[in-house]
Amino acid sequence: MVDLPMSRQAVAKHLGILRDAGLIAVEARGRQTRYRLRDLGLQTVQAWLDEIADAWDQRLRMLKAAAEADSGPAGPGRSTLTG
Repeated sequence: MVDLPMSRQAVAKHLGILRDAGLIAVEARGRQTRYRLRDLGLQTVQAWLDEIADAWDQRLRMLKAAAEADSGPAGPGRSTLTG
C-alpha cells in the first residue's frame, strides 16, 4: 500500500474522475482493482494543453507588443510637446 497525503476516499474520487475522462483503464483482479494509464487519453490531453499554451503565448506576445508600442520615447501617458 502506498502512503498518500490524502484519504482513501479522495484517491477513489480522483481515480473515478480520471476513469470517466478516459485517462486510465480499470481492471478488477479478485479483491484488487488495477489502474493503468491510457496513452491515447494522455496524448489527447497533451494536444489540448498545447493548443491552450499556444493561444496564451500569442496573447502575451500581443500584449507585450502593445505595451512596448505605448511606452515609446515619451513614455505612457506623457506628451511629446514641450513648453
